[in-house]
Amino acid sequence: MAIGLLSHVVSDLILGKPALPWLPSNASVRDALRALKQLGDGVSELSIWDCSGKICSHDIGDPLAQSDVGAHINCRCVGKVCMQKIVCHLASEKSLFDFPEALDVPVSSLLEHNATNPVVQHVDPDASLLEALDLIARGVQNLVIPITCKSIHNVKQVKVPKDHGRQEYCWLTPEDVLRFLLGSISIFSPLPALSIEALGIIRCDVQMIEVGQDACSELELIEMACQDSSAVAIVDSTTSSPGTVHFVGDISCSALQTCNELASLALISLSAGDFLAFVQECREPPQILVDIIQTRVHEKLGLGMLSR
Repeated sequence: MAIGLLSHVVSDLILGKPALPWLPSNASVRDALRALKQLGDGVSELSIWDCSGKICSHDIGDPLAQSDVGAHINCRCVGKVCMQKIVCHLASEKSLFDFPEALDVPVSSLLEHNATNPVVQHVDPDASLLEALDLIARGVQNLVIPITCKSIHNVKQVKVPKDHGRQEYCWLTPEDVLRFLLGSISIFSPLPALSIEALGIIRCDVQMIEVGQDACSELELIEMACQDSSAVAIVDSTTSSPGTVHFVGDISCSALQTCNELASLALISLSAGDFLAFVQECREPPQILVDIIQTRVHEKLGLGMLSR
């Protein structure tokens, strides 16, 4: 039975997966910010593509290029970007002193470049499940797979493009593979009798920030968590017994999904606990937090209150 499980190919695991929204690598952070705001619920990341052909030259909001099928072979996904990554970029001291310039830099500058261990990699739909597991074990976070059973007809206008010359792609994550394996866990007897902790699939190296600590003091930690597709826990040790902490919330890509660029100013200005409260109400944040943000940003910029 285990041999039958490993006979699956990656195309078996992507049934029903949505097509990837994407931007060209020469798009700006401003473009990525606008596109992320246009994505639907449940979609928190944009794929970034580098294309040598003309099909990636159109801007956001332009009609899809009607190029020949097969032209997509010139395109490669080079990374991914989410709101958390943009917020961390805008929360840096350099960006704070020149916000417009920070919004105009190429979105590709936000990507981590690691030729030895890339976090995004293209995979043939006929690749085996074992090959996919091997890539994930090496640190690949997203496997880019062409959707072969879907064609695009009469596409007039899109806010964020999803195809490359009529070829759409989706990606497979470690969570997708784990979900598939858990659906067949009875094959791996005696695994069903073991606890999750005993299986060793729980990460113990949890990154934490105290609830009263300045959120910006751990900006590098938050950026690293974004690159690793993990989260930074917000904890309170003052209300817990010695040696333990109380979990308050987390800073992650999904937590910041509904935020906008103002979250970067909150990250610069607020404590970790207050930043968490801001994120939870980022559409209409409490006025007291808005006042704190305005005051502290002006202090950092050396501006008087009259310039507010």
